[in-house]
Amino acid sequence: MKMKNFFIFIIIVLAGIVLVEFSFFLQYGETALEEDPPQFKYQFVDIYKPFFKKIRKAGQDICVPQKRVRNITPEFPLVKASNTIRIFIIGGSVAQNLGEKTLKRMLDSLVIGKNFEIINCGMGAYDSYRVLRIEKEILSYSPDIIIIISGNNEFYNEVKINLFRYYANKFLRKFWIYRKAQVKTIAGCRADNIKKQGKSDFRPTSKRLDDYKQNIRWMVKHAKKKAVFTILCTIPVNFSDCPPMLSVLPNKDYLWAKLLLEQGKVQSAIDKFNKFLQNNPEESFGYYWLGKAYEKIENYEKAKQNYIKSLDMGFLNGRASYQSNEILRQISQEEKIGLAKIEAAFINRAKHGLLGREQFSDNCHWYLEYNTLVAQEIIKAMLQHPYLLKLKQERAISSVVHDFLSLAEHGNCPEEVEGRMISATWEAQRFSGHISERTISYLETLYLMNKDALWNMQFSKDKIKTLCAGDVWIKEFMDRFEKNWPRLLYHIGETYRRLKLYDKALVYFNKAISLNREQSLAYIGCALTYHALGAKDKAKEHLDFASNTLGSQEAKYYKEIFEL
Repeated sequence: MKMKNFFIFIIIVLAGIVLVEFSFFLQYGETALEEDPPQFKYQFVDIYKPFFKKIRKAGQDICVPQKRVRNITPEFPLVKASNTIRIFIIGGSVAQNLGEKTLKRMLDSLVIGKNFEIINCGMGAYDSYRVLRIEKEILSYSPDIIIIISGNNEFYNEVKINLFRYYANKFLRKFWIYRKAQVKTIAGCRADNIKKQGKSDFRPTSKRLDDYKQNIRWMVKHAKKKAVFTILCTIPVNFSDCPPMLSVLPNKDYLWAKLLLEQGKVQSAIDKFNKFLQNNPEESFGYYWLGKAYEKIENYEKAKQNYIKSLDMGFLNGRASYQSNEILRQISQEEKIGLAKIEAAFINRAKHGLLGREQFSDNCHWYLEYNTLVAQEIIKAMLQHPYLLKLKQERAISSVVHDFLSLAEHGNCPEEVEGRMISATWEAQRFSGHISERTISYLETLYLMNKDALWNMQFSKDKIKTLCAGDVWIKEFMDRFEKNWPRLLYHIGETYRRLKLYDKALVYFNKAISLNREQSLAYIGCALTYHALGAKDKAKEHLDFASNTLGSQEAKYYKEIFEL
């Protein structure tokens, strides 16, 4: 009897749910289709899908790639030919951008009678956890060598999601009764909020480094178990012309130090930056600008030390670090595997050993002509183990003469110019309310590449919008594009101000103000420009408005610094 009553109760509850759902349907219609936020599926869901699928072609089993954002990964036969050396490249976008053809051409010239089959599985924005999942799969495809170029993308707070909860939540949100109940209980909840799996959302830098070390070691050890030779690659990054990503909260000593550096009072700037760092020892921007100051007085060793310290403190910002590269060096030595010293090769060829805009198009992506240098270092790592390729030591690769393009030569390429415009626009939109030093750095690079391109950005709004909308990594910010257009104009003005091109700076500052009169940064930019021109009354007028009307603490500090 009790069981019968239980079933009756269940039927009544289900009938009630159906009735309520039907009433919602009559009132609101069908539930709207919900799409995941841009890149969410790519970053958290599709990583669990196999990279390759097997098909039957020309009488044999062929492995065909299912994943790719850029470039085309070559297909390959499941059964490896006897004279073939199969090489997989895995990692993030710098691995993806490494031209397999360059590496294959150099290997073919070195080793006669062997077919080098190079399969690039690099994936943009993949961290070591995601790369590890690819290695698990490719170990079943008879690799001889695995080249790991990973370390730029350890920025994820959530490393993985609970897939069961994700798909269950996605399905249930098709029903009004579930969706409304969920909104009531979890404000703003969407399918992408189902991420946690017993882990904290935020991973401090030390935890990220530990996870990175664990993932790299796992890949090396499992490759060794299958007698697959692994080559780790230290990763060079732009550390002298790419500031940290976040911003410093208004601080009088910091602003004063930057102003002194702009005025050429370098030693006074160094003293002020040191004072700032005494009170703010964890502020990576202080070390970055100290690096700039030491570079100005040609103390390149101290400049490099401060740049690297800033970089290591900002490990979350989409770049490898000295610490992560040290992990690779340590594991390579302990496990007795190959190490391609790409970072050292870049530093040895950079002016004064300072890696910057001459080598990198942004924070971490080197210009494509550097792929020859990268391939050379990878082959050197292979030749550390002659038994692997059955080579004799005397056939080791000779040094290649490299001709790298200047910034002005890159500026003759429309794609390169457009790339800087996209990068600057993206960075300008990411953190509103504060100055984006990285945006200004990219705009300075654009100026050095093509002066007209920077000036003409004011007339290129529709073009920039179209370029950004077509970029898979940036289109998620497009809903803010119109609102943040004045912010980009301000940053162009600030770039001109720092270049001491004051007339052009004022044009852009005033354009920004005309579109958004609540933007205090543009008023401060005008004030700094007028002060440099000796028009102190106009400088005071703009700082007064920014501080008294808009409540800018930064403007108040500048009034104290200038004694206005």
